[in-house]
Amino acid sequence: MNTVLLGAYSFQKNRILLIWPLSLRGTITAMKKKWNITTNFISILLVGFIIYKQAPAVLNNFKKEGSTLIPKEYVDLRTNKKLEFPSKNLQNRSLAIFWATWCGPCKVEMKRLHQSVQEGKLKAHQIYAINSFESESTIRRFIGQSPYEFRFISSAYAVKALDIKSTPTTVLLEGPHVNSMSSGLSFIGIWRAEQYLAKK
Repeated sequence: MNTVLLGAYSFQKNRILLIWPLSLRGTITAMKKKWNITTNFISILLVGFIIYKQAPAVLNNFKKEGSTLIPKEYVDLRTNKKLEFPSKNLQNRSLAIFWATWCGPCKVEMKRLHQSVQEGKLKAHQIYAINSFESESTIRRFIGQSPYEFRFISSAYAVKALDIKSTPTTVLLEGPHVNSMSSGLSFIGIWRAEQYLAKK
């Protein structure tokens, strides 16, 4: 077998074979190890940062579960009709999602809620979309461009009473009583909402 070496290449029977020098292999291996260490370190920092940012909201959510909201009268920004939130009737279960137009995860959650409504798993009148972080004109503009039939209200009282720290925050209510609170996207959030609101 006749082989002629030329730099890092080998010409063998009209085929070009790439030959990696041992020193180069060692360099690549070392670089891979450094890359793995660096990416692992960055991942740990990212997870730590997320936990640091979410910790206050998670602790607050646990603290607020079991609390009671005072029912108040609001105007539905979608229909301009007056409504009461939350319901005084303990038999009436509802879901409140605190959201904002600039919140990407909020739009994902609202889209999932809308899909459940379309599939008949949730009822639109059970869902209260609460935004007290933006102007009424901004909220109405969003409503006009969306297919959602939720009850849209602005409640600074609810935001303060529940000490909402991040969006989206989803609250499951039994009448005026807070059953559970969760913040951020949840893989099982929609399933939990469907199961909770289906019970009487």
